[in-house]
Amino acid sequence: MRTLRLTFLTLVMIGLVTVSLSSCGCSSAVAASDSQPVSYGTDGNAGYVSGEFIIGLGGESREKLLELVKSWNAVVVSELPEIGAFLVRFEEPTVSVTMLEARAYAGFEYVEPNYHVHAALTPNDPWWPSQWGFPKVRADLAWDIELGSRSVIVAVIDTGIDYHHEDLAENYLPSGYDWVNHDNDPFDDSFMGHGTHVAGVIGAVTNNGLGVAGLAQVSLMAEKVLNKTGLGTIFDVAQGVIDAARKGARITNNSYETPVYSYTMRAAFEYAWSRGVLNVAAAGNDSSNQPFYPAAFTEFVVSVAGTDQTDGWYSSSNYGDWIELSAPAVDIFSTLPGNNYGLFTGTSMSSAFVAGAAALMWSHCGAISTDGVRRRLQETAVDLGAPGRDPYFGYGRIDLFSALNEMPCPAVGGRILGPDRTQFSLLLVIELAVVTVAVTSIALLRDAGRSSRRKTPPKP
Repeated sequence: MRTLRLTFLTLVMIGLVTVSLSSCGCSSAVAASDSQPVSYGTDGNAGYVSGEFIIGLGGESREKLLELVKSWNAVVVSELPEIGAFLVRFEEPTVSVTMLEARAYAGFEYVEPNYHVHAALTPNDPWWPSQWGFPKVRADLAWDIELGSRSVIVAVIDTGIDYHHEDLAENYLPSGYDWVNHDNDPFDDSFMGHGTHVAGVIGAVTNNGLGVAGLAQVSLMAEKVLNKTGLGTIFDVAQGVIDAARKGARITNNSYETPVYSYTMRAAFEYAWSRGVLNVAAAGNDSSNQPFYPAAFTEFVVSVAGTDQTDGWYSSSNYGDWIELSAPAVDIFSTLPGNNYGLFTGTSMSSAFVAGAAALMWSHCGAISTDGVRRRLQETAVDLGAPGRDPYFGYGRIDLFSALNEMPCPAVGGRILGPDRTQFSLLLVIELAVVTVAVTSIALLRDAGRSSRRKTPPKP
C-alpha cells in the first residue's frame, strides 16, 4: 500500500509585516520592490502573542520610548538596537481606549503585533493526498502550531487496535484491556478492523514516510469492548470507559451506538467526565432523529454527526437537537489491520476527528479544562446549515486551526502572516495585539463503508 511517494515540503516563509500609521503621518516600515509586489496575509488568520507588540523607534529617542512605556505600566521585553525595534508587553490583560489614544505617538515609525511565525508542514505520508478530511478541518495548518504530545492519552473504546501496525506502533500505549476476552491484550481481531481504522484517524504516525497521517501525535490506549463482529455489551462499555479514566486518559473515543438508554452506561461516562475526561461519541448512521447512545448523553459526551467533501450533511448520519458538532465522515482513509489501509464511511470517523482535535488542543495547552476544550471546539466550528446550532451539524464542522490559533497558550513555530494591506490606525493595531480572543447489546456497527480491501462487513 506504500505508493505515490509524496514530496516532503517544508517551507519557512519569512515575511515582513508593516502598518502604516496614517493618523500620525508615519512612513511604512517595508516598501514593495519595483519588480515584485508585496503579498499580504490577513490579520484575522494570523496568530500573535497576546499583550505584546513591537515598536519601531524611527526618529524618536530610546529614552522617550522608555518613558512612555513606564507611564503605560508596560515593560520592554527585548530590543533589537540594530534596527531600532523594541518588544513591549502590557502586564494588564486589556488596555483602555484612553490608554490606546495616549499611545498614538507620532514619533514612532511603526507599531505591530508580535505575530507568530510557522514552518509550513506538508506530511510525507504516501496516502496523504487521499486524506481529504484533514485539509478540510485545517489540520495541516494546525500542525504548524502543534503536532501533539505523548503525555496526552486517547482511549479508543472499540474493537481494539492492531498495535503492530507500522503506522500505529510508535504511538501505542500498552495499558488498556480486552473486556471481551478478559485479558491484557486488546488486539483488534475484528472482521472490519474498525478500532484500528479509528485509531489511525486520531493518531497514526505523521510524517514518517509510511501510509497515512494522524491528527495528533499522542498516546493511543485500546479498551476492547466490541468483539470481532462489532458486538458488545453495555457493561463492557462501562468497564472500558471507567478503566480508561482511571489510567489517565484525557479523551475517550466511542464510535458505536445503541438506541437504548442505559443508566449504567450513563453513569460510566459521568464518572469519566468527573475525572476531567472528554468523552466523544459518534451520532450513528441510521438517518434517524431518535437519540442514540452514548452520543445523546449530552451532559457528559460530545456527540458528532457526519459531513461530506463539500461540507454537506452525510445523509446517513443521525440528527437531532442532541447533536453538538460535525466532522468528515465519507470515504475516510486510514489504517487497517495487517499494515493495510482503506476507506471507511460513517460517523465513527467523525467522532475520531473530534477526539483527535481535542487531543491536539490538550497537547498545546495542558492547563485548559475539559469544559474549556469543549467550548472552544463549539466556538471555532464552521457554522453549516441553519445559522447557529442546528439538528444536522450542531454548532458546525470542526476547524482545528481556528481552535488552536485562538487559544491563549503561546504557539510554537508557525506560518508568517501579516496584517491586511489596508492602512491601520495605531489604536486598532495595539488592540489586536493585546486583547485575548477570549451502548441489552450494542447494535452491530454500521460504520464500515468502503475499504481498499473491498470487504463488506458481516451482518449481525
